[in-house]
Amino acid sequence: MEVAVLPQLPAMSIASLRATREKVWDAIVVKPDGRLTLLTHGLREIPLQLEGKIARPDLMEIDTGTAFSGSGRKIIAVENAAFSALTILYSDGSKSQTSIDLIPNDTTTSQALQVLAQTLPASYCFSLHRTFLEIWSSRHYSMSDGVEFNCFEAALAHVFGLKDLAKPHPARDSSRAWQTMSLSSSHVRFSADPALTRLQLPPCTEAPKPSRHLSKPHKMLAPILYALHTMGEDMRLVSRRYEDLLRLASLICRVALVIRPEWADYWKRLCPDAMVGWPTSATTGKCELQSLFSEMYKLISISSVIEHLDDRMPVWPIDMSALLYGRINNPDWKIPWHDTAALSSFFSIEASFEYGRLEPLGTLYLLTRIYMSLADDKVKETQKRADNALHMMVKAGMGTGFIDSLPLGVAAPLREAMRTCQLSPPGEWPVAAYRIIDRNDLAAGASHTPDMLFNDGYKSMKDYIVRVSAFIFAAS
Repeated sequence: MEVAVLPQLPAMSIASLRATREKVWDAIVVKPDGRLTLLTHGLREIPLQLEGKIARPDLMEIDTGTAFSGSGRKIIAVENAAFSALTILYSDGSKSQTSIDLIPNDTTTSQALQVLAQTLPASYCFSLHRTFLEIWSSRHYSMSDGVEFNCFEAALAHVFGLKDLAKPHPARDSSRAWQTMSLSSSHVRFSADPALTRLQLPPCTEAPKPSRHLSKPHKMLAPILYALHTMGEDMRLVSRRYEDLLRLASLICRVALVIRPEWADYWKRLCPDAMVGWPTSATTGKCELQSLFSEMYKLISISSVIEHLDDRMPVWPIDMSALLYGRINNPDWKIPWHDTAALSSFFSIEASFEYGRLEPLGTLYLLTRIYMSLADDKVKETQKRADNALHMMVKAGMGTGFIDSLPLGVAAPLREAMRTCQLSPPGEWPVAAYRIIDRNDLAAGASHTPDMLFNDGYKSMKDYIVRVSAFIFAAS
C-alpha cells in the first residue's frame, strides 16, 4: 500500500455523477472563473463546454448555455446530481438542468475501451479516452450505426501514430453498383469460372494495397494488438456479434500490418472482408525477384519493415477455440488458460484499470471456466465433471439461449455434458439446473414447497381427491 499526497484543486462547487464510465463515477467541478471541468481517470481534467439553445418562453429550459452565456451569466455551483443529471446555478440566480452522459452506447466501443484499460498504462488510457470523446463530440455524440466505433478507431490512430496505414474500405457509391461489384471477393474468386465465360463481367479494378509504415511504431502497439485480438476471439464465440467482429477485425489488421503481418493474415482468413487485398511482399517480407534493380529495392523496403517486427508477440496468434478443444482433448496439455489479467502482465505493464476490476471478456471467461471443469484431471469420473460444468453454467446464469448463440463446435461439449446429466441428475439441484438439461418434470417438483402429501416430484394426493359436499335439508 502506498500513500501519496494529492494536489489541491481550487473549486467553487463539486458533485459526483456518472459521466464517462458505467460503473465508476466522475466528479464535475466548477472552477473559480466559472468553467466546468470533469475529473476522471483519477484527477485528470476534461474541460466541458455546454451547448446552449435559444430561449423560448413556452418551453422549459433543459439545456444550459456556455460557462459565460449572456452578460454576467456565470456558473457558480452545481447541485442535485443524480446519475448523469444535475442542476446548474448561475450568478443571476437562474437555474437549469442538464445531463452529461458521455458513455458510448455501442457495445463494441465500450468493450474495446474496457479491454485496453486493463492493458495500457493510465496516461495512455486517458489520452485514448479523451481523444475519443473529443472526436465523438465533433460528431455531436451521434449513436448511429458505426459512428462511435469509427471515432474510437480514429482516436486510436491519432494517439498511437497509425495515420500512415491504408484505409480500411473504399467508399462505395450506390449509383455505381456495377463497378462496385468488381471490388467484391466473389468477383475475383469466380473470374475463371467457365460458366461465366459468355457473360459480361464488371471491369476489373485493382484493390489498393496496404501501405508500408516507415516510421518507428509506437511501443504500445504490441499490447494493443494482443488485447484487441483477445477481444476478437471473445466476439467469435457469439454468433450475433459477427457483424461487429468484422469492424474490429479491420482494425486488428491495420495494427498487425505494422508489427506482426502474420496476425493480419490470420484475421483475413477468418473475415475475408476485413482488409482489402492480402499483405504484400512489402509488408510480409516475401518477394519474387525479377531483376537486380527490383531485388535491391524490395530488400531495402523489406528491411525497413522487418525492423518494426515486435519479438514480444508470437509469430502466430492464439486461437482460443483451438485452445479450448485441445485442453479437453488432452488435459495434460500445459498451455495456460485464458486470463484477462495476463494481458498487461505479459508485457510487464502496470495497467490503469480505470473501469474497475470488471471482466470485459465475459463470454470467453465463462467458457474458459466451464471447459476447465470438463478438463479437470483431478476429477476422474465423467459424470462428476459434467455435473461440475453444469453447476458452473447455472451459477453464471447461462441458459439454453446462450448455448444456442455459441458456434456449433464450441457448444458441442456443453450439450454433451447436459445429456450426460440428463439421465440421472442429483436430487438437490436448483430449478434452473433441471430446466437447462430439459428435465421439466423434476423442475416442476423442485419449484413447489413440499408438504405432507408431496413426494418424488409427483403432484400431491389432495389434487386427486374428489370433494363431496353434503347438504342437510330441514324437514318441513
